[in-house]
Amino acid sequence: MVADVLIIILKGLVAGTLVVVFSVVAQAVKPKTLAGVFGAAPTIAAASLAVTLLSDGATRAAAFAAGMVAGSTAMLGYCITDASLLKRLGSLEASAITLGVWFALAAAGYVVALR
Repeated sequence: MVADVLIIILKGLVAGTLVVVFSVVAQAVKPKTLAGVFGAAPTIAAASLAVTLLSDGATRAAAFAAGMVAGSTAMLGYCITDASLLKRLGSLEASAITLGVWFALAAAGYVVALR
């Protein structure tokens, strides 16, 4: 119980520190449109992987990393598909179709990376 609380506190401290570092980098990046690359999600993912690696070992961290790669690949497919369909179909139809694309890619990523 105490170990779990300490891990949660450690994740918060590491993630908070990394958010500050990435925010400073984002302020320095030109053009500002690239600043979103240094947003909170990659920072939290990196912090979570670091703490998982230290607390649970490389095998568990590798599984988490594979899940993150599978999820981000599915999100990339969603974005590419939605951007191409949005002008032709409108937002509701394009989003509904690309949600199916995301689900298919996420399921394929799960089967390939996590099984």
